[in-house]
Amino acid sequence: PHEGMEQDSQVADSPVIAADFLDIWLKKWYNMHYNNGEERVDMCEAIQSIRDDARAEGRAEGILETLFSLVRDGILTLSEAARRADMTETEFEAKTKKMDQA
Repeated sequence: PHEGMEQDSQVADSPVIAADFLDIWLKKWYNMHYNNGEERVDMCEAIQSIRDDARAEGRAEGILETLFSLVRDGILTLSEAARRADMTETEFEAKTKKMDQA
């Protein structure tokens, strides 16, 4: 068992009690490891922030992939695609090479 999660027959007998126990234990573990004492982080807000960041990153990657494809197909020039990506041509070419290797 993990620290603070000693086996308790009452916990094992009820899914509701087990869920409550797990919730309490997770909050305790989080506060021990991530609460600096000055500011408490709301886990729902923290998770939502992470999800929002991941979505934004995914959208940006999708836009770059589209621009790379348009350049490869000869629809956009390298300089126009770089401008639309807010990059220099050199940066855009480097990103294209990284995307090709992935």
